Amino acid sequence: MKKITALFAFAACLAARPAQAQQYYYNDASPWAVQSLTVAGGPILTHHFQSGADTFVDHHEIGIIQANTADRGNWALYYLGPNSVGKQTFGAGYVTDPYVVPLGPVSLELSAALGLVSGYQSYPVPLLGAQARLDLYQSGPWNAGVEMAAMPYIAKDETTNKNKFGIVGTTPFLSVRYSF
Repeated sequence: MKKITALFAFAACLAARPAQAQQYYYNDASPWAVQSLTVAGGPILTHHFQSGADTFVDHHEIGIIQANTADRGNWALYYLGPNSVGKQTFGAGYVTDPYVVPLGPVSLELSAALGLVSGYQSYPVPLLGAQARLDLYQSGPWNAGVEMAAMPYIAKDETTNKNKFGIVGTTPFLSVRYSF
C-alpha cells in the first residue's frame, strides 16, 4: 500500500506545478502539452478465465498514472504488485483515445493499451490490455470514477506443461482525473 501512496503523491506533485510554469511549458502551442492527468489504483482482485487449473495470485495492488497530451497521444505508467506469478510488475505504454458512451449523467470510456511490462520473464514482455472507466463525478477540472482492466495472456500450465491462452480481468478500482 506504501507504493500506491507514493504513486499518488508523485502524481499530486506533477499536478501541483506553479501557475506561471504551467502557462509557459504546458500551453496549447506545445505538441507535448498535457491536457489531463489521470491517477488510478487501489487494491484489486483478478480472475483468470482459461481452460485448466487457475493457480495464479489473485490479490493485488494496482497503480496507473496516465497523461493525455495535445497531439502526441496518451501515455501511461503501470504498477502491479504482486502480479499473477507473485512478482512486482512495472510497465509503460501507449493508450488509445477513449470511445465515450454517454449514459445520462455519467459516461463510459473504453480504451486499449499497448506497451511493455516487467516481472513475468527475465526481459520485458508485451502489454495488450483493455480499460473501461466509468466517469461518475465532475466538478470543474476534476473528474472521478472507477476503472476496470482486462488483458489476454499465454501461460504455461504446470500440470500439462503446455501453453494455455486466457484472459485476466480486474475488479473496479478508483480513478481521478484533472484536466488542465
